[in-house]
Amino acid sequence: MHVFLKNNNIVFDFVDEPIPEILSPVNKTLDLQINTYKTKNYDLLVKIIEPCGFLYSKIYPHDFSISRLNKDCLFYEFFEIFANISLDNVFSIGNFSKNTSLIDYFLYNCFLFKLNTTCDLCFFENVEKNEIIETISKVQNKNGMAIIKIDSKNADLIYFLTTIYENVSLFCSKIALDHFIICQNYNNTYNVNYISGFKMGIHKKIPLYFLNIINEYYCIIDQRIFFNKSQIIFYSLYENSEKIKEIKNKNIINSIKWCQTYGIPHHNIKINMFSDKITVI
Repeated sequence: MHVFLKNNNIVFDFVDEPIPEILSPVNKTLDLQINTYKTKNYDLLVKIIEPCGFLYSKIYPHDFSISRLNKDCLFYEFFEIFANISLDNVFSIGNFSKNTSLIDYFLYNCFLFKLNTTCDLCFFENVEKNEIIETISKVQNKNGMAIIKIDSKNADLIYFLTTIYENVSLFCSKIALDHFIICQNYNNTYNVNYISGFKMGIHKKIPLYFLNIINEYYCIIDQRIFFNKSQIIFYSLYENSEKIKEIKNKNIINSIKWCQTYGIPHHNIKINMFSDKITVI
């Protein structure tokens, strides 16, 4: 899922205090119930319920996944991220961005790249937002791009990024519902005080329409997360083997279709509808 954001207002339009992220009461209740009814099969249920989880997770009780590449979830998420992004024939990646999954993705697709102190592409995962902004200001090349994997809304960070990049979009992976901020066409003409202002916490007068767009995006994603969590709770309480097998078979097919869409070598699977037996053709 992609949501594109545009901000033509390059002035410091921030409020005094950061907006606290409030955990949804529904989400709190679901998490509480999951912890209450969690069974020994919890981890297995999580893998089965993920729509494309068998891309990288082994199909219980077998010892293979759908993809033949034996890579982690993030590797496959890059296929979705770069599906609509064109890269130069040769581009540079920051030394700090040496993520194994990212490097594996570029090598697999035969992209020519180099590691450098300044870069055309920055990638951040589990990095504090002030560090993200500071790093971008030091190493990002003009018209470069950044990909940021985030765990929370970070409305202030997203708003700030729209003032220094021409195109900013929010992206949610189909594979594991992970969230990314994708920034393109970096504009490095602003001054150092602009960065300092953000780091000092001058970041809160975000326009209401902008917040609404971000909240609508997360509402849609939250519905998917709530649905997955409710399924986990239901099947933890009522371990209906037939229904679980039905979901498992459906998501095996989803994973195969995903591989076919992105040209990933995969196992051809023959599913026995009357047992858990799966045959590799």
